[in-house]
Amino acid sequence: RDLHMNACKTLRSAVLISVGLLTSGFLVLGLSEWASTSLPMLTPAVHVALWLVLGAIATLTLALAVAAWPGQSLEGCIH
Repeated sequence: RDLHMNACKTLRSAVLISVGLLTSGFLVLGLSEWASTSLPMLTPAVHVALWLVLGAIATLTLALAVAAWPGQSLEGCIH
């Protein structure tokens, strides 16, 4: 049972981290678009936003792959 709870906590944590990275990426992109009217050279900010969004996708993908690994069970997770 303890192993199942660890899998649930890990997946829940990964989802929260993924949401945080995705939100940060969109905020950085929005701020760079907003500031581009006065500062036209904000390519590094756009790259940071891209890496944050890609990090969110990778985090969630890895967490789901680990959760789907043979021997892992998410049956006891409370949503």
